[in-house]
Amino acid sequence: MLTTARATALRATTTRATTFRATATTAPTTTLTDLADWLIDVLRPRPYNNIVGQYIKTIIIVVVVVEVVVVVVVVVVVVVVVVVVVVVVVVVGFQPQLSIFVSEIKIIIIIIIVVVVVAVVVVVVVVVIIIVLVTEVVVVLVVVVVVVVVVVVVVVVVVAVVVVVVVVAVDVIIACYIIMPSTTYISFKKECYEANYTGNHHQY
Repeated sequence: MLTTARATALRATTTRATTFRATATTAPTTTLTDLADWLIDVLRPRPYNNIVGQYIKTIIIVVVVVEVVVVVVVVVVVVVVVVVVVVVVVVVGFQPQLSIFVSEIKIIIIIIIVVVVVAVVVVVVVVVIIIVLVTEVVVVLVVVVVVVVVVVVVVVVVVAVVVVVVVVAVDVIIACYIIMPSTTYISFKKECYEANYTGNHHQY
């Protein structure tokens, strides 16, 4: 009877230990709040009270959501713009009178690609900083400020590049296909180019 009772107790202890290990090694990823809880517990567990813990979790959730949204928006915008520019370049290849804009379009494509790479790298670095220092409230506040600044800079740069692309594309379309789509267009476009890019303004 004693042996049976001992065996039963041993099985119960083993079951509890197995359950504990399974619970401890399984990262809850159902919601953003669960993910924030898991990060705090895994990285640097400390005896936070409910207010501070909720404060840190809220910061993590907000920052991560903002970063993901910014990256997605920037990537979508850049992909769309690059596709449009590539189409324009293809058109340029079959329109000799458009050759004056080939260099500008290529430069714009390079700038867009660089902006995307820099934005993604910055976001990844900021996320790593947040994960490593997630339990330091002051540091989290500093990181949030950095994230906001980075997001603003990325948005401004991307919008500026997109505006440049749109301006050049509109100029090409209007000048080539609406104003003067004729064989005498080359001399006209040279004057337009000088007026727009060299400051040597002509009446056209």
